[in-house]
Amino acid sequence: MRVAPMTSRFLDACRRRPTDVRPVWFMRQAGRYMKEYRQIRERHGILEICKRPDLAATVTLQPVEILDVDAAGFTAKNMTIINFCNTDYEYPGDPRKNLKKRSDVITQAVALQAAGDKHIYENVALLSRLDTMFLRTTRSYFKNVYIEGTDDWMGGGQISVWEDSTLVYPNGSGVMSASNVVFRNCRFEATKGMQFYKAEYGAAARPNVLIDSTLPVASRRHGTAARNW
Repeated sequence: MRVAPMTSRFLDACRRRPTDVRPVWFMRQAGRYMKEYRQIRERHGILEICKRPDLAATVTLQPVEILDVDAAGFTAKNMTIINFCNTDYEYPGDPRKNLKKRSDVITQAVALQAAGDKHIYENVALLSRLDTMFLRTTRSYFKNVYIEGTDDWMGGGQISVWEDSTLVYPNGSGVMSASNVVFRNCRFEATKGMQFYKAEYGAAARPNVLIDSTLPVASRRHGTAARNW
């Protein structure tokens, strides 16, 4: 496995330093052109690849090593990522693929665990209850994402930006455990109140920023209303 040094063409480009060639970014679908990837897919399903770190690392690094590019990123688009331990799922247009929750007792059920840098999630739904997402990325960008959970369902990551997204507390309330996050044009849905983080973990030192976003507001006269921030 090739490991990038602390100083490289890629890192120089990220730091806006001069490079010997012009930086180029391109998106690839390995399944269409790489026999090495197709050989792995003949033996392992896509869910197994996602759940096994060794296989995920292999398919990620294949084009880096074969095409001799300087770095690899991660982008997820037009996907539903679900852990149906505690939630039902109706597959659009095909009831044969519906999923029935495995337990009425809410327990830890991570739908997405991710690490690395410069992750992009666009038109993605993240569905679970407790610990829906465990993010360990340096930087992540979320665009038009739907996510729901009860407690600790958005934790982790050094910094992330959410835009045009919907964040839902399906049980009416809970703690999302979000810190150092920028929310722009996002909507939060809760009927019994909500919290961004737990103060005892020091998250207050890494505040969130809300821009043109909508929060639920509890009121004796009107139940739960909404307020724009």
